[in-house]
Amino acid sequence: MGSSEEFIDDDSIEYGLASGEVVAGEELDSLGDAFASGEYHPKIIRPRGRPLLGDAPSKILQVRLDPELAEKLSTRAGEEHKSNSEIMRQALTKYLAS
Repeated sequence: MGSSEEFIDDDSIEYGLASGEVVAGEELDSLGDAFASGEYHPKIIRPRGRPLLGDAPSKILQVRLDPELAEKLSTRAGEEHKSNSEIMRQALTKYLAS
């Protein structure tokens, strides 16, 4: 090949997947073929970033809370095993529906 980028066909090369699994050789070739054809398995390729909350990426909004309200929010979130953001989304959804 005349370019500085050359294809390396070496079955000893290993790659790590998002799952922590290490693949090489024929298995790596098979995964590459599946990806190229669009038939990859979700275990192989993990989407980057946070999961979508709806059909589109979420918008980040900041809110200021006085210390007492922030403490109540954190306490409630802990009791319900939810994040502060989830509690705020639920409260805002309920408020806007009324």
